[in-house]
Amino acid sequence: MAKQAKPIQPYRGGVRPAPGVGRPYPVRPGTPRPTGQRPVPRRPEPIPVKKNRRKEREYFFIMKRGICFFIMVFALVWLAVFALSFLKILPNFTSILIEPDRTPISLREEQATDELDEDGNPIIQEYEDKSVFIGLDDMIYGSIGKLLKKPQVDADGASKSPYYDNLMKEIDTINGAASENADTEGEPEAEENPAATSSLYLAGEEEGGDAEGEESEETPVVDERGEVAAEDTMFSIGTMAVTYFPIVLAVGVVLALLILLLAFFALFGRRIFRGFTIMAILLLVVGVLTLLGGIAASGIRQGLPTKDSETGEVTSIIDFSRIVEFLTGSFTPVPEEEVEVEEGQLADLTAVGGIPLLVFAVAPVAILVLSFFTKKKVPYSIFDR
Repeated sequence: MAKQAKPIQPYRGGVRPAPGVGRPYPVRPGTPRPTGQRPVPRRPEPIPVKKNRRKEREYFFIMKRGICFFIMVFALVWLAVFALSFLKILPNFTSILIEPDRTPISLREEQATDELDEDGNPIIQEYEDKSVFIGLDDMIYGSIGKLLKKPQVDADGASKSPYYDNLMKEIDTINGAASENADTEGEPEAEENPAATSSLYLAGEEEGGDAEGEESEETPVVDERGEVAAEDTMFSIGTMAVTYFPIVLAVGVVLALLILLLAFFALFGRRIFRGFTIMAILLLVVGVLTLLGGIAASGIRQGLPTKDSETGEVTSIIDFSRIVEFLTGSFTPVPEEEVEVEEGQLADLTAVGGIPLLVFAVAPVAILVLSFFTKKKVPYSIFDR
């Protein structure tokens, strides 16, 4: 038997209960829907934020491969000259300092030796050039020994830096004489204080010898440059440059190697490489310090600093008035005949700069100029074609 539907019971009191939360009124077929809707909660409107939109560029950058190639070449030349000078390869062209032999060609005579050839004729010995070539190995080993306070010697116990050691001895002699002069400035003279007289002089006087007209062989030789060093404003800078410019050159090797690698990678990649300018500036500072050290070393070998007795003018160990002669002295040919130095004429420089000094000073300048043109601006419109 089918289940019968229950009849709709009227509400008690004739009032229909309100629907619960979330339960809408029941809608019967044919009856209109209630017009009233529940209010929708309004969210607070967000505060408008003003964004500083950067104007989009209409171009992009690419590396100029030709410029990067030349930068790589200059860095490679810098490193190659350093390596050749350190390894003493082709010393005529790769020495950092040169003391050329100025003997005229007319005096370079061949000499006959006691040895005989196969035909019984004496063997003629040609004139040997007495020029001195100083490579970077001498200066670097000497600077390392000075920094570590430990001399660098080879397997036979000989110093690896004889030229650098001689320069340091001359500097120490000048500084020692200068300090002795500074200590004796405030002391009274020997006539006023007999006790200040040297013990060697007193011993000679007691023995009855004529000590006034004689000089003892044990008296140390005082370098007169010590008196002038205090008036030389560039003396401290010059001696510091001579002492440490080889260490600065070792730092320059790292900079040149970085420039070489960046320029090489820029030839094949699409990435934008930066840093050429700052590294070129630092490499230029290395070249300038090396140049100052070379000029100061030449000045010390020349016997500077000196003071003119008539004018009182002091010639510094860094004599910029002869910088051109210093840089081009290695290219000066040997004179045909002996030339007499006239009064007031300056003598030839004992030590002159080699080709590496020119490379260390010129190559960073070339890299610095090229670094301003490594990037090229390309518009996006090229893709619209």
